[in-house]
Amino acid sequence: MAEEKLNVKYRLWFDDEHDVAYLKVFDSLGERDIRELMALTKEIFDGRKHCRILCDLTESSAGLISRGVRRAFKENANIVDYEKITLVGANPSMRMVAGVILTITDTVSKTRFFKTEAEALAWLKE
Repeated sequence: MAEEKLNVKYRLWFDDEHDVAYLKVFDSLGERDIRELMALTKEIFDGRKHCRILCDLTESSAGLISRGVRRAFKENANIVDYEKITLVGANPSMRMVAGVILTITDTVSKTRFFKTEAEALAWLKE
């Protein structure tokens, strides 16, 4: 594991073994969290060949996303050019919230939902 960024609401790190960034979300993210997270994600991917991320939502609580959060996602959507994005463990309400975010950031075609980390990693490595 390379560098790791820890916040009360999420944990972000790069796994050199799998050549994948991991984002584990524990709580609903606010506008400031999104801006910080996107900047940290860019930093983690800086100089790397692949931009693939596994987002673990198994411990996250789905919440409504405010106009500010939607704006933060939209304004920061192009900071990282993701190859592939996986979302693991999203319950139905979290899938709806994620769908809105994926549409705002124009990353729907690069994203897949999975039940397990193993399935997500297999797709990311394809």
